[in-house]
This record gives sequence, structure tokens and C-alpha cells, in this order.
Amino acid sequence: MALVAVSSPKGGVGKTTLVANLGVALAGLGWQVSLVDFDVQNALRLHFDLPIDDPAGYAGHAAETDWAIAARPVAPGLRLVPYGQVEQRQRLRLDGLLAEGGAKFLGPRLGAMLTGPRAMVIADTAPGPTPALAALEDLADLRIAVLLSDATSLALLPQAVAAGRFFHRPSSAERPLQLILNQINVKRRLSRDIAAFVHQRAEGVLLGTVRQDEALAEAVAQQDSIFGYAPHSGAAQDIMAIARRVDQSLGGRAAAVRVPHGVAG
Repeated sequence: MALVAVSSPKGGVGKTTLVANLGVALAGLGWQVSLVDFDVQNALRLHFDLPIDDPAGYAGHAAETDWAIAARPVAPGLRLVPYGQVEQRQRLRLDGLLAEGGAKFLGPRLGAMLTGPRAMVIADTAPGPTPALAALEDLADLRIAVLLSDATSLALLPQAVAAGRFFHRPSSAERPLQLILNQINVKRRLSRDIAAFVHQRAEGVLLGTVRQDEALAEAVAQQDSIFGYAPHSGAAQDIMAIARRVDQSLGGRAAAVRVPHGVAG
């Protein structure tokens, strides 16, 4: 079993789209994946053809001890736990419970999703420091930060590599922060140069890179994964490569591998 926390120091880096597709890829590699949306925007569900007016989620029942009751099966081996549509008082209550209880509060609520050797929770967090991220950093087996191949992300790189953190919690030697460089535009020199620099300076913590690909945006518009919409695309190959690294890092290969259709091994 494994808990993966995905964060970003700023918004607009394509993190939620990456989480959705990484979940599909890891389910294809034999994991039983639960995607948990910790962002009040409640946008992760939009990748899986859930009704846009469906208010269901765990945030309105934050005190419940098992958030798996809000889970929706969305693909073989994959389920989604939406944040839900809640009033401000409910959101503030959840943030307060997370801030006060931290890992002790959150751990039992994710526990039912982490039963079995191939169970995985991938937590999609809101940008920047949040009570949810602070609690997750104490629990996660793998912490991933998503950056763009741009000047702002380049400025943040030394902080991440040197201190193993973007926010207020240092990483442990057993659970270092891993980086994914997203939306590399191979047609632009600056983007290519930044990607090359990150490869050189952050080789030990760079989990992978994803090239900029219109097929990703088109897949979102169709509420489909990149593997269902454009399985031979560059982005599909990149995300599958990252999924294989996560798989090897957290548990090795599954006995029965279900690679998404059209993606080469």
C-alpha cells in the first residue's frame, strides 16, 4: 500500500490533469488506486465524466472516519473521492480539523483506501501550503511537486533541491521530494534550456518530464484520459514512464500488468 501526495508551489501547472492521468496509468500497472481531491475547486472529477452538478464528496462529512464512502468507481482499478460542493463553513471546518489534528486526523480517514499490498491513494492538493498538505507530508510514502518548464519554476528549483521542500516542512531522508517537470514546449528554446538545466541540477530528484501536448487538453474536454483519447501521443508515453518509475519505487511490478491500451511497454 502507498500514499502519494502531489503538490505544486503555484497554480496553473497542470497538476490535476497530471494526477488524473497518472492514476489511470498506475491502475493499468496493477494498483488499486483511489484519487482523493483536496482542492476546494473540486476539479478532479471533471476528468472522469462525473455530472458537473453532482455535489457529492467527503468535505461535507469531514468528521466521518471513512472517506471511502464518497468514492466513485471511474475506471478498472481506479476510483475517485471528490472534494464535493460545500458551503464556506464546511470548508473552514475541514481545514480546522486538518490543521488541528494533522496526520492523526487524516490517517484513519484514508485508511480504508489503503488496505491490501497494491492499494494506493494519490492525493491531489491545492496549490501552495495548506492544512491538507501539511498532514499529508507526515503520512506520504512519496511526495511529488509539479513544476513548469518556465522561469518562475526555475527560480524555485534551488529551494526544492537544496532543502527538499517548497513550504515549511523539511523532507526526511526516506521520503525526499520528487519533481515532475510538466508542459515542456520543445519548440521554444527557453523551455528546452530550462528542461536541460533541471535534468542536470536535479537529476537525483527528477521523477520525470512531460512534454506540452494538445492531446492532453483535448482529452480533458472529452472527459477522458490521455490513454483513452490519444494513447500513442507523446504525453501518454511520458506519463506512463513516470508511472513505471512510481511503480518500481513503491512496490515493484504487479503480477498481472494491465497497461492502458495502445501504450507501449
